[in-house]
Parts: sequence; structure tokens; C-alpha cells
Amino acid sequence: MDKISKFEQVMDHVYGKYSTSWKPKPFKKSQPRYLWTDAFGVCNYLTLFKETKNQNFLKQASILIDEVHNILGKSRDGSKRLSNSTDEHPLNGGLRIGKPENEGAGMSADGQYFHYITKWMFALNRMTLISKEIKYNKWGIELVQAIHWKFCSANKQRMFWKMSIDLSKPLVNSEGGLDTYDGLTMYLILQNTQKVFDNFEGMKEEEKKEWEEKV
Repeated sequence: MDKISKFEQVMDHVYGKYSTSWKPKPFKKSQPRYLWTDAFGVCNYLTLFKETKNQNFLKQASILIDEVHNILGKSRDGSKRLSNSTDEHPLNGGLRIGKPENEGAGMSADGQYFHYITKWMFALNRMTLISKEIKYNKWGIELVQAIHWKFCSANKQRMFWKMSIDLSKPLVNSEGGLDTYDGLTMYLILQNTQKVFDNFEGMKEEEKKEWEEKV
């Protein structure tokens, strides 16, 4: 079995084999989606699409993104979206991480993690670069705007690495070791991608080709 086939087999095991009615299978009944794992899942499907040109992998990446937004972008009971999020702007309240227990400071407790959210921003950015649909990168930017200052202290001199689901209070007092660098890097990536897409139509054909080859 070649590497791509093994890769696909692993993804089928984790998320279920593709069909016309495919939805990613839940990890556990109490933990249907998990932000960290699903961020890598999206990137994996995009890699499979890029390597094989099989459109089904691109569809799976898109469906997985929607599932994450429809589960982790809502309260734990699924009754409402977080904060002022909407179907069109699903990330205006951030994203839960999807831990099995109610929110709290513990490692198995739910909440919003900054370094999980930046991974999701990266997945959304990659989706835009591969699919050429700018809405995903825009969602990433909206996610930045929704959560950035919530994770910062009142004097804006430090960050908290874990916040409550509604982003109203920190659940821990410590700062993630690389959160500031992670955030800056990801914000610049999102910003640069947005600028490129905003100017894409005005580029010369050789400039478009050069940029797409880099992607």
C-alpha cells in the first residue's frame, strides 16, 4: 500500500469513509468534535486533495469545517450559537475546544484555548488557499476580531491561555508560552492572504501563476 492510500485509510478510520451523505463521525458521544484534532483533520483532507485532485477530499474538508462551527461554535447543549454569532458569521463568539467536561481550569474541562483557536485559523486559511474561496480566510479574521482582546489582560500587557466558553473571564491566570508569537504569526498570515485575494483580479497572469505555485 502506498503512502497516500495509508493516509486515506487513517482518515477513514478517524472520520469515516466518504459517501454522498458523509459527515465526520464523532470521536465520542460526550465529545463529538475536538478543535485541535479537527484543525489537523481539515489540513489532512486538503493535503489529500492537493496530492490526488480528488474533489471528495475538498468536500470533506468543507463539511468538517461546517460541523466544527455548528458544534463547537455553540453552547455545550447545542441550543444557541456563542455570543452574537450567526450562520453567516459563525465565529463571532469564538470556538469551544470540545473537552468532555463542563468548563473549568482542568485539562479535561471545556472552554476556549488560544492555541487551539489559532490552529483553527490556520486550517481556515489553508482552506481558502486551496479552494480559492475567500470566505474561510474572512472567517479566520472574524475569529481574530472576536477573541483577541478577550484573551488579553485589562492592562493589555499579557494574555490568558484559557477563557470561559462565553469569553467573559479567564479560567487560568497563566499565559501560554508561545501564544503571543503564535497569534502574531497567524494574524499576519490571515492579513496577507486577504490582501492577495483583494488584489488578485488586478494581478498580471504571471504574478497569479507565481503566487499559486507558492501555495
